[in-house]
Amino acid sequence: GRWSALLLAGARPKGSGGDRLLGGDKALTPVGGVPMIARPLRALRDSAAVGDITILTQQPERLRSVLPSDPHLHFERSED
Repeated sequence: GRWSALLLAGARPKGSGGDRLLGGDKALTPVGGVPMIARPLRALRDSAAVGDITILTQQPERLRSVLPSDPHLHFERSED
């Protein structure tokens, strides 16, 4: 069988000091012109060992709008 993967794409909580470079939404920060989350997601999608991928994030709608449509890609809302 194939593995299910969990990709963590959370933002830092307000008041935690955060990261001045990345701000609160690290997953959407561009690296080489590509949102940071796209790289690990691509690696998971390219792996023959991985089936379903769940992305855990505080704002699923923001990530859903920049990621490819894929029936094996699921989003779950995390807490702050």
